[in-house]
Amino acid sequence: MDSYDNAVDLDDGTVYGFVRSESAVDLDGTLVSADVTAGGDVTITDGSTVGGAVEAGPSGSVDADGGSTLGGPVTAGNDVALSSVTVGGDVRAPDVDISDSTVEGSVVGSNGVQLDGVTVTGHVYAPSGSFTCTDSTVNGQDCGSYTPRDPDEYE
Repeated sequence: MDSYDNAVDLDDGTVYGFVRSESAVDLDGTLVSADVTAGGDVTITDGSTVGGAVEAGPSGSVDADGGSTLGGPVTAGNDVALSSVTVGGDVRAPDVDISDSTVEGSVVGSNGVQLDGVTVTGHVYAPSGSFTCTDSTVNGQDCGSYTPRDPDEYE
């Protein structure tokens, strides 16, 4: 599904394939079997499932919650905010704020990363002094004893 000028807003729908918009994408209780790409913001709520990657544009944000499942990496040019979400890949944005979620990959925040009640199977990449963490594990370690890596080292 391509939308060149308008935002894509799907409620309780199913898309067998990808969703691309040069504007925003809003998924509410929706299944998308492949990637979601937007030139602007991406909002994913109410148990939506995305089978592939989620990508917001250079000034866009990704906001996902409500038990949603994101099958691939999540990237945004501005920020990523996740609450009660499972991500099957890396999360990458300038600012990353995740709560009560699982990330089956690494988290990269070039400006900062905040985790609360999160399991990250990979590593966290954040500038020195810009990583806050509560009740979370990173790469199998309690976050209180974990030291994030330099975001410039992320491959």
